[in-house]
Amino acid sequence: MAPAKKPYEYVVPQGSVLYTEVLSPYVYAPVAELYPRWLHPNVLTLGGMLSAWVSFAVVAAYSPDLAGDADNWVYIVSGIFFGLYILFDNTDGKQARRAGLSSAAGETFDHGVDVTVTTLGMLVVSDAIGMPPSMVVMQLLSAHVTTYVNNWHHKITGHMSWGGRYLSVDEATLVTMSIILCAGIFGTSLYTQNLLTDDGWNPWRPRDPSAGPLAFGTMRWDSAEWGPITFGDSLAMFSWSYSAIDTVQKLFTTLARRDDTEGSGRTLKDAITSVLPIIVHVGLAIWLFYSCAPVDPITIGLVTGCTFSCIGLRLVVSMKFAPESVEYRLHTLTVVASVCAGCAVATTEECSARMVLGGDQWVVAVVGLLYATHLLAFGHALYKINEGRPLFTAPPKAD
Repeated sequence: MAPAKKPYEYVVPQGSVLYTEVLSPYVYAPVAELYPRWLHPNVLTLGGMLSAWVSFAVVAAYSPDLAGDADNWVYIVSGIFFGLYILFDNTDGKQARRAGLSSAAGETFDHGVDVTVTTLGMLVVSDAIGMPPSMVVMQLLSAHVTTYVNNWHHKITGHMSWGGRYLSVDEATLVTMSIILCAGIFGTSLYTQNLLTDDGWNPWRPRDPSAGPLAFGTMRWDSAEWGPITFGDSLAMFSWSYSAIDTVQKLFTTLARRDDTEGSGRTLKDAITSVLPIIVHVGLAIWLFYSCAPVDPITIGLVTGCTFSCIGLRLVVSMKFAPESVEYRLHTLTVVASVCAGCAVATTEECSARMVLGGDQWVVAVVGLLYATHLLAFGHALYKINEGRPLFTAPPKAD
């Protein structure tokens, strides 16, 4: 079933004070003016996605265990490429409106890229600040849930709102870039300095690393076994807290506004069924964490990142297609396949991600195949949204 044909109208998202008063008028708008008018905005979106992947790949190549032991130049290069992602992500829309190339396909492509690169930035930050594996899982899930719920809020209410008026996705991405760059300038030891001199403050960082991971249901509640809180830990915990507050607020706001006159008219059933996939994703990530021994952050990042990308793109596609459409069903199949792959990895005796250097090569092959499959499904959906035209061509002019 083809998407409903109606004139595309750009919905201005609620931006933070920093974005609306400083970044947009004095940074992103002037940069957008430098682009030639013939440059298609979707090229910028694609460039942002590739930049984010390079940012992650360079760190993964030199610090495969996410232990924060890469050379300083690695983090500088990673931070620069993540900054390029931010720049492209915030100027592609301005270029689209400037060149008269705004389209539903372009907006969907932009949201899809944001979903696919969420995991990458969090893994790089986890490496830079020296998170133990249990904190890496928390960092990933915090970012995944927040990103998903904000897209869910957009789908159900018809309003775009990423974060709050003073702290939003714009500040989050800039802080992410700053953390990576500071790791390159000052070294990762900057984040491993104990914020409090005594142990007994951080249940996710065991005093004795050989005691095993501390997280979720198996957390040791005896503070005598807890380790110190480092500067990096404090940054992570603040982001978790704010993400949790924003998520809860969006949940209540979304359910309250789903039927208002400005909303999308979604039913309560739509709202509930749309949020179920992220609950399954969180459960899979926790199971994977406890099943993998020894815990390897890259494995968890690859598998959970693939699953989240699948369910996130499915949510983005569902804003344009009905549940009975081929496009929606294709993404549903990729979600099922990614969950099955995650379960398969979790049940192996060794799910170490050192398969890049040798060992469980099949894990990389399966995850890579799933990534390629759901990206192809997403590309097909974009092709249909663009009414059968290639993504990098101009939409027909209205009569």
